[in-house]
Amino acid sequence: MATGSPGRAPRWGCRTGLLMVAWLGLGAMAAEPLPDAVAVDPAAQYQTVEGWGTSLCWWAVAVGGWEEAARTAVADLLFDPAKGLGLNIVRYNIGGGDAAGHAHMRIGGAVPGYRPTADGPYDWSADANQRWLLAAAMQRGATVAEAFSNSPPWWLTESGCTAGSRNPRRNNLRDDAYDAFAAYLADVVLHLRDDLGIRLQTLDPCNEPDGTWWEADKWQEGCRFDEAGQSRIIKALQKALAERGLETGISAADFHGIDWASGQVQAWEEGARAAVRQINTHAYRGTTRAELRNLAQRHGKRLWMSEYDTGSNATGGPGHDHASMVPALDLAAAILRDLRDLQPQAWVFWQAVENEQYCIWWKYNYGLLHGDFSNGTQACHVTRKYHAMAQFTRFVRPGCQMVASDAEDGVAFLDRGSGRLVLVSVNPGDAVRRRRYRLSAFTGLGATVAVHRTSSSEEVVRLADLPMAAGGFEAEEPPRSVTTYVVEGMAYEGLLKLNDTSQAGSANRFEFVGEWAFKGGEPLAFTRDNHWGWRRDDAYRVHFRGTGIRLLASKDPSNGIAAVSLDGGPEERLDLYAPQRVDQALLFESPLLPRGDHVLTVRVTGEKGPEAHHAVVPADRADILP
Repeated sequence: MATGSPGRAPRWGCRTGLLMVAWLGLGAMAAEPLPDAVAVDPAAQYQTVEGWGTSLCWWAVAVGGWEEAARTAVADLLFDPAKGLGLNIVRYNIGGGDAAGHAHMRIGGAVPGYRPTADGPYDWSADANQRWLLAAAMQRGATVAEAFSNSPPWWLTESGCTAGSRNPRRNNLRDDAYDAFAAYLADVVLHLRDDLGIRLQTLDPCNEPDGTWWEADKWQEGCRFDEAGQSRIIKALQKALAERGLETGISAADFHGIDWASGQVQAWEEGARAAVRQINTHAYRGTTRAELRNLAQRHGKRLWMSEYDTGSNATGGPGHDHASMVPALDLAAAILRDLRDLQPQAWVFWQAVENEQYCIWWKYNYGLLHGDFSNGTQACHVTRKYHAMAQFTRFVRPGCQMVASDAEDGVAFLDRGSGRLVLVSVNPGDAVRRRRYRLSAFTGLGATVAVHRTSSSEEVVRLADLPMAAGGFEAEEPPRSVTTYVVEGMAYEGLLKLNDTSQAGSANRFEFVGEWAFKGGEPLAFTRDNHWGWRRDDAYRVHFRGTGIRLLASKDPSNGIAAVSLDGGPEERLDLYAPQRVDQALLFESPLLPRGDHVLTVRVTGEKGPEAHHAVVPADRADILP
């Protein structure tokens, strides 16, 4: 028989049980995952938003003819900043107008031309439906109007049809008609300005000129231009606009995909490239977003993502469904990808309103609104895609600048004038996500955070405000949702982290002299891209305004010796070799300088240390002290 009181064993056992329960409870508490940490860095500053928009082609040809109440409601939903999306960019399609007897275009696709025959006068009453929507957009606050052409008038084409050539791999504009087509486009721009009071900021004479699908007797206007043809029409249009005293700039060339845009812009004749003010690209395919961004910056051009939409029916989508979050999340993901990697000044949706009957027939979800173009009811359905886009357009307004956020599925924008910070976060997963947004890099913080959300049960719903605490805030984001956070009273005064693709339009910029390679998709480089040079005496300069500079880039087994000079002073040699690659390493730091404009020059010497494989000199990032 065991010694001791019979009652002690149970008491000890009970205490052990309590301790075990307490230990297990602490273990469970410790095992609970911490919120994902998302840091927002206002020192890393990128594109300033010019706006959000939509093309009027082709839906406006149909909706512009609806009864006043119906078409007004659509205009409000899209362009009114209080009642709708607040789109401030509108793209007007200058129609070619097909030959008499042609009846093969989709509903809305038969865009009237302003000159129906080669020897006839202009008919300025044409295209009244689309022009009504153009005017309605401007009346509701659209501030930027751009025109584009899908095809020359039929009487200037090889095939006699504005849908394309008989051979879709051939240009359809007649070889002797470039000046006549440019004159037609410029005349329309002049009419819109002088007779309707609408000034076009830019005009693109082409649409997907790289396509091989523009074929006569198909169901939409289109025209192929090879690289030489693109250069010819750009230069002809520059001349026609100047002859009429028009200040409208040229944009080009609404390429179908990102990769094609990069290749064809580089293939333009130098005179044509110089004439273009803005590069327009669609985002239907391609991956070289950083490369196109760098190309636009190198040539000092604005960059627009001028057309995109997705039907969400090719990858297990839900079929036609106004309420589904699948197309909404697909759209949000596409916007995030372009904002973060392409960094365009504007993001423009394709057809804001799609034909409901087509969506039903083909089981897709193109468009933000689905309108009845076929049955005469003029009914219009609002989709979840509309609300997902509102999560961006209602809050990230023109003048906001993107700043760094280390969340791949989110973006951050700061309006420095008002002190408003906007964060948009997309949770495509099936579980609730907890996040801690870290804002400690700001020099001033607001007190509360406004929250707006779209999900399967919410449509841009304003939720309860969140408190700001310890330099940030915590939030729960439900599955399959898009959430926008708005914080007022934010401020930042500090250093600027300048990326190597910043090459135009600022006192703070990189300038590359000679032959420098560029690559995006570098996971550890700043903004995931960098340059590198290897030819002796090629150089890059960092122009900066401030009191000092720190230079950061990779050290690598392939790196050689660079020569660095400040404001034209004596050179300092830097050996950039490392036995293993280290990204964003500190290469150089200046002394304190008088506040003002300075230039740091980095020259390729062509020399290397004994262990280096090559004599490469990289360029990646510069930190500028205010």
